[in-house]
Amino acid sequence: MNRAGGFFYHLRARAAGARWQPFRDALGEWLRGAFVNAPTSLVLVGPSAAYCLEDAFLSRFQSITVFEPDPVARFLLGRRVRRLGVRRLELVHADHLVEPLSSGGRGLDAVLDERPDDAVLFSNVLGQVRFLLPEERLDKWQRGWTERIVPRLRGRTWASFHDRVSASVAPELTMPYRAPARVSDPDLGPLFYANASGRVELLDHLTAGLFPRDLPYAYLHWALGPGAHHLVEAVGERGRAAK
Repeated sequence: MNRAGGFFYHLRARAAGARWQPFRDALGEWLRGAFVNAPTSLVLVGPSAAYCLEDAFLSRFQSITVFEPDPVARFLLGRRVRRLGVRRLELVHADHLVEPLSSGGRGLDAVLDERPDDAVLFSNVLGQVRFLLPEERLDKWQRGWTERIVPRLRGRTWASFHDRVSASVAPELTMPYRAPARVSDPDLGPLFYANASGRVELLDHLTAGLFPRDLPYAYLHWALGPGAHHLVEAVGERGRAAK
């Protein structure tokens, strides 16, 4: 029932119809490039029911481990993945991303240590952490992320797409918009909202500093609903197994 997803997100997804399709198509194109020659085992973090992921992307994996606390999402995604013929599916309800990194408990880093060859996808989840923790714990979570997760992504195939900012107006871009490095905060307005009438209020989803700035980034527009538009940021690296 929180702003990061859950019940109301499922209702919104069911009502979205064709509105989400341009985002799905652009995201699918970007993911195909990000996971070229990737391992056949995937750790999928926070996807809800994976409404924005194409069947073709999910079915390329022989094994998928899903970390998703929402029971409705787990049921819907599990049914879909099994229908696609994925050989091994593990659905994990326990939180390995938010609470452990903000409190020092066992978290996703331990899972990645146990599965050094798996690809990893953070599926539109990192931009939602700000809604799940108070400000003082968000700082601790970000430190935990930097110290415990980022080092364990090196050398493997990984990707994340996450909300960068959201607004009541749509950004203007051809999707996926590719940039050689992360677009800075001062450049977001002139680059994506220059033709908007009046002053645009951008809600920052506080994802700065989660990944190196000098990697190639991509940007996409997700028309979440009437008057709700997200600028989604995507970034990743191909690991040794992908070369």
